[in-house]
Amino acid sequence: MPPSPPDPKNLRRAYAVQLLLMACSLAVVLYGLVVRFTGATLAQALPFYVVGSSLLLYFKLKQIGTGTR
Repeated sequence: MPPSPPDPKNLRRAYAVQLLLMACSLAVVLYGLVVRFTGATLAQALPFYVVGSSLLLYFKLKQIGTGTR
């Protein structure tokens, strides 16, 4: 029996969640950049870069809906 096609509404929701997670991760990195531009040292801004970059790698775009059930 072939797998049923994925529900378009659920696919859109999954892609929206994925985009939201990536946007929040990027915001952490950009906040670190703002902190750095406002006069903080690299040691103070580095945690933002590390955490934001790690989250971006963890939440990288994945293809949704192509798996089998």
